[in-house]
Amino acid sequence: MCSFYQVPAYSYGTREELGAASGNEYRAVLAVLDAGFADALIKRLDTAEEKGGYENGGNRD
Repeated sequence: MCSFYQVPAYSYGTREELGAASGNEYRAVLAVLDAGFADALIKRLDTAEEKGGYENGGNRD
């Protein structure tokens, strides 16, 4: 569905790690609706990917 709508999708860590990063107990999916925040997050994820992967493991889908 993300490819159909041309929305970037990333896999990152575990449910617990994603939840902790977003200030919650656990999360399986996280949507970022703020365009500025999304752009900044994509840049950080892409930079981490170029350096050999994300800190806790993950990849771009």
